[in-house]
Amino acid sequence: MHPLPRVDSFSIRDYFSPAGNFANVGDLLTSIISFAIAAAGLVFFAMFVWGGIRYSMARGDDKAVMEAKRTLTNAIVGLLIIVAAFIIINLVSFATRGSAIFS
Repeated sequence: MHPLPRVDSFSIRDYFSPAGNFANVGDLLTSIISFAIAAAGLVFFAMFVWGGIRYSMARGDDKAVMEAKRTLTNAIVGLLIIVAAFIIINLVSFATRGSAIFS
């Protein structure tokens, strides 16, 4: 049986770098962009789930079904925008720095 790790051996700084620990502005922007893309992905997931719930709760009401489909469509369009932004950011980063920003 493995012993549990000591509580004082865990540091949030191992997983999250506070604002004062960035070597340069590029590292700060990379962290901000990474956070924004992750947050947008969470918003997509929430919207997609909400659209699915609305669709299942519509019970044949045409107006409610259309609203649910609109929510699902908007969520998918948002996901496509997130993916396009991710690709564009990586292409620009590769063109200017010679490496992808999310590697």
